[in-house]
Amino acid sequence: MDILCLKKITKRFGKEDQSLVALDEVSLQLPSGAFTAIRGPSGCGKTTLLLTAGSLLRPDDGSAVVLDQSLYAMSIEQRAAFRAATIGFVFQQFHLIPYLSVLENVTAPLLKDNRKAGRARGQAMLERFNLADHINKLPGTLSTGERQRVALARAMINSPKLLLADEPTGNLDVENAATVLTALADFAREGGAVLLVTHDAKATERADTVMEMNRGALL
Repeated sequence: MDILCLKKITKRFGKEDQSLVALDEVSLQLPSGAFTAIRGPSGCGKTTLLLTAGSLLRPDDGSAVVLDQSLYAMSIEQRAAFRAATIGFVFQQFHLIPYLSVLENVTAPLLKDNRKAGRARGQAMLERFNLADHINKLPGTLSTGERQRVALARAMINSPKLLLADEPTGNLDVENAATVLTALADFAREGGAVLLVTHDAKATERADTVMEMNRGALL
């Protein structure tokens, strides 16, 4: 069974007579264990593709299915619950909450879970990424690489089946970039699926499949 299946996804922005085609009938399938990278110039549609695959941006045409569930056939509430349980996001800019501790940031997606159990899971995840000594710190006191690892731990805390990564190594040095890419590769090897968009040649080297995107079309 495919974890992600996109069929002829089209997304336009702007008025109909002057619209910009961000995605042009994009089709993509990611089975369990897939680590797929998409590269292409800025503005070619890579991030739009991730947002659509992650149930955050409704396409104008086509279908987006995750684990046999049609994302945009769901209500907004159903989609949000499904996304929280099934999909993890890793972004270049981290999107950490500055006034929450590292542990609170990582466990934020677990608000509905038992607090004690959630804390234990968060601590285990932070230990996995060598962040155990930073549990009570605020994100602003961490290095760039540490913040990216916190963001990755948060993305994985719910044991998702699909990880979507948008330029996750763009701000990192070689060592920290390697740590992030190894974690993504391990996630795929353990049965998840990873969709990575990047400009980083080193990042694409870690993927099993590399695709090119240009002007909204996936080649």
